[in-house]
Amino acid sequence: MEWNEVFEEAYQTAKQQNQSGQTGSAIETMQNCINNVFILIRNIQNSNAQRTATNEVLRETTRICEILISELEEREKERARYYSYDRIKQMSESGVKGRDFDRMAKEFFEAKNFGLFSISNIYSLLADGAEEMLGSDRAVSLWKDARNTVRNFTNSSYNKDERKSLIGHYTEKINVRLQSQKQSLNEQINVLNNEILTITKNTDGYTHLVELQKKVQNFKSEKNALGFFKFKEKKAIQTQIDAVNVEIAPIQSRINSATAELTKRLSPLQSKVKEIDKELR
Repeated sequence: MEWNEVFEEAYQTAKQQNQSGQTGSAIETMQNCINNVFILIRNIQNSNAQRTATNEVLRETTRICEILISELEEREKERARYYSYDRIKQMSESGVKGRDFDRMAKEFFEAKNFGLFSISNIYSLLADGAEEMLGSDRAVSLWKDARNTVRNFTNSSYNKDERKSLIGHYTEKINVRLQSQKQSLNEQINVLNNEILTITKNTDGYTHLVELQKKVQNFKSEKNALGFFKFKEKKAIQTQIDAVNVEIAPIQSRINSATAELTKRLSPLQSKVKEIDKELR
């Protein structure tokens, strides 16, 4: 089968399962299909087609994950409405003990957490596939989705150790990739900085520029050596200085333009490093 056939079958099955109240089964269906789908995508020969397929899988899987999370959240609201004060009082009067309420609550939240842990794993599986096909930026974004699913939606009172372990696992994956990105960015920054330092010497006309600059300095020295009242002589020398500066201008303009171009390329790299440093703190 083609990747899209395998994925579409799993996607439609998961939608039907969720609509019929089998949210856990829907989560499991999506979780089980991701690796198989990426195996088939890797077999695609055209790299552009691989990226297109990967983006489609990410888009549609993310969409159904959001639906499944919302469904789990809605069930918690329904449970809260069901176990209202009057309902609990009624059940207590019929013989249900407090420890039974605690047990039911624990079972509910453990089941909810398990479902959310599995959804976070779906995001992590997507990240593994995305990193290979689309690069680490996209993978980091998906591992953040995985971490946020655990951090923001699970109940911290249940499955504490597993919850802590998962958050740490995703954080480590994110940090490793961010450190790698930072190293690569710093290498690019160093290359550009070295280029900026050598722009002047590598610019066409540099040797002539040095000669012209020496002329200007000699003229200035000659002008400064003149007495205070040598206005006419000073004016003549200044005219020569201005003429040389006219020759210098186009060469200096080429240097300034090349420097500005490299600085323009440098700025976003430096901004990205600052963003990474902020995330790693």
